[in-house]
Amino acid sequence: MTERANEQTEFDIISSEQYSPSPDALDEFVSQSGELKEAWKDVWPKIHQDDLYSFQKRQVILEDIIKDNGITYNIHNQDDAGSRLWMMDQLPIIFDSEELSFLHKGLRQRFILLNAIIKDFYGEQKLLKEGIYPAKLLLGSPSFLRSSYNILSEDQFPLHFYATDLARSSTGEWWIMSDRVDAASGLGYAMENRYISGRVFGNVFSDTSILPIKSFLESFRYSLTRMAPQDVESPLIVVLTPGPLSETYFEHSYLAKTMGFELVQGTDLTVRNQKLYIKTIEGLQQVHVMLRRLDSEWCDPLELRDDSLLGIPGLMQVIRSGNVVVSNFPGCAVAETPALLAFLPSMCRYLLDEEPIIPSVATWWCGQQKEREFVLDRLENLIIKPAFGYSKQFRPIYCQKLGREELNSLKQKIYEKPEYYCAQQPLHLSTTPFFNGYGIEPRRFLTRAFLFKSADDSISILPGGLGRVSAPGLEYDFSMQKGGVSKDVWVTDKSGDYNISPSPQPTEFLYSDRSVILSSYLADNLYWLGRYAERSEAIARTITMVLKSILEESSKEDIQSAIYLMCSRLPDMEHELMNIEMGDISNFYDILGEFIDRQVSDDTNLESLVSIVQSLQRTKSTVKERISGNTSTNLMSIDKFLSEFRNFEAKSDFTKMYKCLVDFLDVLSSFSGMIAENITRGPDWYFLSIGKRLERSFALNDLLYVYFSKSFNFERGNLRSILDYSDSSVTYRQRHLNNLRSNLVIDLVVQDTSNPRALAFQTYNLKRYLTFLPDFDQSDLMVELKDCADTLHGTVCHPDVINCMDVTNGDSRNEFNELNFGISKLLQTYSDLVTKKYFIVT
Repeated sequence: MTERANEQTEFDIISSEQYSPSPDALDEFVSQSGELKEAWKDVWPKIHQDDLYSFQKRQVILEDIIKDNGITYNIHNQDDAGSRLWMMDQLPIIFDSEELSFLHKGLRQRFILLNAIIKDFYGEQKLLKEGIYPAKLLLGSPSFLRSSYNILSEDQFPLHFYATDLARSSTGEWWIMSDRVDAASGLGYAMENRYISGRVFGNVFSDTSILPIKSFLESFRYSLTRMAPQDVESPLIVVLTPGPLSETYFEHSYLAKTMGFELVQGTDLTVRNQKLYIKTIEGLQQVHVMLRRLDSEWCDPLELRDDSLLGIPGLMQVIRSGNVVVSNFPGCAVAETPALLAFLPSMCRYLLDEEPIIPSVATWWCGQQKEREFVLDRLENLIIKPAFGYSKQFRPIYCQKLGREELNSLKQKIYEKPEYYCAQQPLHLSTTPFFNGYGIEPRRFLTRAFLFKSADDSISILPGGLGRVSAPGLEYDFSMQKGGVSKDVWVTDKSGDYNISPSPQPTEFLYSDRSVILSSYLADNLYWLGRYAERSEAIARTITMVLKSILEESSKEDIQSAIYLMCSRLPDMEHELMNIEMGDISNFYDILGEFIDRQVSDDTNLESLVSIVQSLQRTKSTVKERISGNTSTNLMSIDKFLSEFRNFEAKSDFTKMYKCLVDFLDVLSSFSGMIAENITRGPDWYFLSIGKRLERSFALNDLLYVYFSKSFNFERGNLRSILDYSDSSVTYRQRHLNNLRSNLVIDLVVQDTSNPRALAFQTYNLKRYLTFLPDFDQSDLMVELKDCADTLHGTVCHPDVINCMDVTNGDSRNEFNELNFGISKLLQTYSDLVTKKYFIVT
């Protein structure tokens, strides 16, 4: 940082050189004369701390919070496809409550109007019969779902939750840019933005009159519980998500976790007798209310898109029968049609006998001749959008940026298929301050407002919202996909008269005595989370054992033991490894480098560390709403190792790789400790722990086979390796000094139930955990599972295990090999039975 930056004062940062709004735009921060706007006057002195360094430090803190909380926004169809950390600017968008009172009145009108429009589209269709809305625009829309026609009863609201993007023009007038009514996103991110703002600007919230937003989510939760049938004492409410690959999956998980609902995918649900059920470890349980975050058209492959793998076959019939309430009604996406904005004023007058309070951005549908001619005459000054909604193939076209040939080509397309296009008038949007890392600058912005129908049928509005500023170089593109940055939205109220929807009192909540529900899908993923975490640890321990024998002052036995271990992992190189002479060090190091590359960095090897950690990441993303915050944060720290493992060239620096693996093992150990201390002993914990114990048993049993399947000349090195791998070297020395004997090692690492790394400790707990799992169907599977667990533990603890260590036939331990194979087979049987009993629920 330059001295100039360090010396900047308050005046410098908001001076005309540093902050200079465009003369054609209204600025929310300063007036044209350079004075702070009223909403900022109390806040700015507390935000601003005299120098640029304070802003930079605060932004670092903000980004660390985002990273620690795992707030992500998934990106697809790009070079950087995958999860991307949420982007947020520290400076909020601030409005005064008096200024927004008119706006909120208009939003309530819009909410009522859209409900009336959707209800008419799927009911009497008066708007079509009276010629107020073109039938071609409705019936030709892919968002119009014929399966939803005539489902709604007279007293039903198709919209329960609604979001809309608002912008202010250079004249100060508010405009609605678009409506989000199908699976509206953003509320979870808005709540997280406020949490982050509270962490970064705690003093500001305590000293100023910024309206809180937490009660909005509490009231929203209560409204969902009230949607359930009144005769149901303990309604089951779920949040339906497309899954971890969804752009806004973090938000789906956040809402489910925060409101205490079940997060489910289509495969978690099934239809029986026109009722919707969730598949749980305790059998099928009926779902009463669904908060839908899956787009309408994908919800039911039987009646809607037959290529959908995300929906629930038969869901529409369940809705039609009135056996589940869905927020929002499938098919309401038709109200998001961009061309619909052109007809909203006339529909408002017809349905509500009112003029729109907040105008929509000026829109013309090219399916009408007069409007089409108007658009073509002024094409270079308009924005062209798809009439029926956005798609990957057709994004908004800003005609001002097109050349003459491109304009002519677009005109020809509109001539050929005019009904597919609509045009909008560009607005000169107002600006808000944005911190760019070196100062603040004006950026165009949108703010997304959120509304829902309360339990008393009133309409609640979030006193804030989700702000978004445009990406650099894309002045009017606010998409998070294209690099838009979010902002918290603050509403200040000095009068204290602002009407916030009250949070329900505790007695108003529908408390449920329902036991904790764990879906089969989540149970399966918790089980595999435990297995992948333990498998990652086993691979890392194995590689560190090999590296340790090379990097430390090791005996010939230790090095040879490492070679045996490498042979077990790379059987195709066994001949080359076994023929290595100790003097041929350079050749050995080349092979060692290849071994580590294939075991760590090779993602084509499904058993490499990179592949397993990737599986761990995928599994982690599906269960994070079931894991406490600190434990989830610890799991996220594993992510940073993935790029190191993937890009590391082992041949160049064995020491660096060893250090990296040791650090990785420390993080995994911390995760295991948090599992032990932070997760309640419920079904979640037991399935995760079963996965860990089972995988640890497999790994140790396989290692014993590598070292004891034959009698080698270097058995002392093998015994030391087994003790190192199982973290039992210190205990062994305390008991037996340095008297290395195979039967004593077996006693400690196989049969000692007080040793957390011993095989018997794992099998004892695999047996014990079954007593805490439900046996919902009283099937023979549980009997088989318990019998298998008894046999497994009895086999591991049998005295013959130590007797099998005697060498027979000159160089083989045949009895041990048979016993080792038997234990492996029992472990696999145990795994298969758990899967059949709890993870395959139909």
